[in-house]
Amino acid sequence: MLSNRIRCGALCVWLGSTAALGCVINSRGAAEPMVRQRASADLDCPQKDVRLELIEIGNRYKAIGCGRSKVYKTACVGLQCTVAGDDEPSIPWRDRPGPDEPHR
Repeated sequence: MLSNRIRCGALCVWLGSTAALGCVINSRGAAEPMVRQRASADLDCPQKDVRLELIEIGNRYKAIGCGRSKVYKTACVGLQCTVAGDDEPSIPWRDRPGPDEPHR
């Protein structure tokens, strides 16, 4: 009986950890396809030749390709992301819903 409880507890911890890790991984790289597409146009370079480097501070990416480079800032809510060049105005913060509004 006790070993079944231990197994069940261990399984629950493992499932919870895996699910949480999946959320972090998915949202972290969610902006990369948009950054790559934007960089391809800005750098006049095919997407396959654009290399991205994650800049840890500020959710920014450095795109390098065809002898040029540009930095992009990103903001993601879940998997919906906004991308702007580092030389463009800041990405506005999205307001949270009010206490009486349903979650979006």
